[in-house]
Amino acid sequence: MSKYVPPGRRRQSESNATVGEKLDDHLLSLEDIRHFFWPVDNDNNAQPGRFAQARRGTLNDSAATPGRLSYIVLFAGANPRWDNDHIIFTKSSLDFLPALSDGKDVAEGGAEVEAVKDSKDETDAAAPIAVFKQLSSRPHRSQIARVYEFDGWYQIERVQFLEPKSPELVRMLEQKWSFTDSEGDVRQTQRDPVKWIESLGMRWAVLKLRRDEATQKERGTPNIERVPDTVVKKSKPRKKSVNEMLAEMRMGDTGKEAAETATE
Repeated sequence: MSKYVPPGRRRQSESNATVGEKLDDHLLSLEDIRHFFWPVDNDNNAQPGRFAQARRGTLNDSAATPGRLSYIVLFAGANPRWDNDHIIFTKSSLDFLPALSDGKDVAEGGAEVEAVKDSKDETDAAAPIAVFKQLSSRPHRSQIARVYEFDGWYQIERVQFLEPKSPELVRMLEQKWSFTDSEGDVRQTQRDPVKWIESLGMRWAVLKLRRDEATQKERGTPNIERVPDTVVKKSKPRKKSVNEMLAEMRMGDTGKEAAETATE
């Protein structure tokens, strides 16, 4: 039996819920953001394959500029130098960066490389980049959880590449896996040895960004619509029942027996 709630308190509860919804109406999910940059035409199902495999990492391209950096997603706790210095660390989709667009070699050992190398790179580097930031108070990694907010328009100011197992990479990873406690002391977070070794064996990039005030004034916050839950559910494969999985296993065994019989 449900507990009786007086009408006055009931209205107050409903009012608080409405206020909470309004405070969160600017928050987005990864699916909302992905649908905005990789829209699907429901009439002809345009770009279904590319949309399905659209990357969901830190660096991302878009349907308008495939292969070029269009937007950045900052996951909670992954970039400790963002708030103060607008510096991020990443190891995936480095081919989206303008300094790599012509396949030029970079200095070994993590020497700094200016992002603008020629006219083509200059065009890429000058393109405004949308940055979305996950709220640290809501560390949720679900694709449909609305815990991301638009942080602003930025441009690449500098790119630094760190080669695998280099001293520069070790120092960067130590920064990445550190935090400042309530007393202002820098402490190291507990690291998974396997992930540490994997990270040391990969090439990383350090990006220094600066706010693009002109684009911010011209475009403002992107008008990103929220994806209905029904659309998100349709994009996910249906889970197989236990009976279906058992039936597939039996079919597999039958096929195996038939193959063995044919070779005898």
